[in-house]
Amino acid sequence: MPDLQGSRFLKYFPLLLDALKSTHPVPMRPAEARAWIRSQFDVPADDLTRLIVNGKQSIFENDVHWARFYLAKAKLIGSPKRGQWGLTAEGLSTQFTPEDIWSLYVRVRDANRPCMAADEEQLPAPDITDDSEVSESYWFAGATPDQMDRFLAEGIWELNNADASDSEVVRSIKVGDRIAAKASFVQKRGLPFDVGGKSVSVMRIKATGTVLENPNDGKSIRVFWDPLLPPRDWYFYTYLRTIVEANTESDGARRLVDFTFRGSLCSPPRAA
Repeated sequence: MPDLQGSRFLKYFPLLLDALKSTHPVPMRPAEARAWIRSQFDVPADDLTRLIVNGKQSIFENDVHWARFYLAKAKLIGSPKRGQWGLTAEGLSTQFTPEDIWSLYVRVRDANRPCMAADEEQLPAPDITDDSEVSESYWFAGATPDQMDRFLAEGIWELNNADASDSEVVRSIKVGDRIAAKASFVQKRGLPFDVGGKSVSVMRIKATGTVLENPNDGKSIRVFWDPLLPPRDWYFYTYLRTIVEANTESDGARRLVDFTFRGSLCSPPRAA
C-alpha cells in the first residue's frame, strides 16, 4: 500500500469523520467541518493560501471536499439538508486504519473510473460550489496595531466598543466563516496609480482567518488566524464600520473577497 502521506486528501478521511462525530446527530456545515479540522490538525500553510488550478478554492478546502466525496460514495456521510454534512449509521461506527483508508479510496475510485480524472487533486471537488456558497460568510473587522498583535497571539478577535448594533453583528458570526482584520483610512500620496492628486479610501488587510467559536457574548470570537502575510491594500471600495459582512451579491464585494481570501491580484478601479 502506498504511503498515505503521498496522497494529499486521504489524510482528511478520518479527520472529517471525527469532525462530524463531534456534533452527531447534529450535522455540520462544510465550513464548520473545515474549522474543526483546522483546530485539530496542523494544515500546511501553503494549502491554506494556494488555490487549485482553475478554481477559487484553496487546496485545503478542495481536499476536504474530495474527502467528503469519497466518504459519501462509501455511504459513510450523507446530506440531511442542502449545504450540510452528517454521518450515516455506518459512518458513526467506522474507525479507520491506514489499510481501510486506502481500500476505500481504491474501491470508490475504480467504481467511478468513467467519470474520474487522472489527478483529482488538481480539479475542483464535485459539488464544492453549491456547498460553499451556502455555508460561509466573509467578515471585515477592525484592528488597531496593538490589538492585532494580541488577536494573533490569543487567537481571537474582540469588539472594543459597546455599540449595540455591532454586538448583534458579532453574535451573527458563524463557526467556519472567514474573517479579515482590517484598518480603513484615507491616502493622498504614494498611491500606486494616478488620481490627479485626489484622496483615496484605503482598506489595509492585516490578516485573514477562520472562525472557530462564537461564545455569543456579542463581543468576541475565537479565530484560527492564517499565516500573516505582508499587509495588502485595497482601494476605493472600503468598509468604515468596525465589523461588517461583505455582501457578495455586489460586484465590488465579490472582488474584495477574491482579493482578500483568494489572493486575487485585482488592479484598483479608477476613480470616476
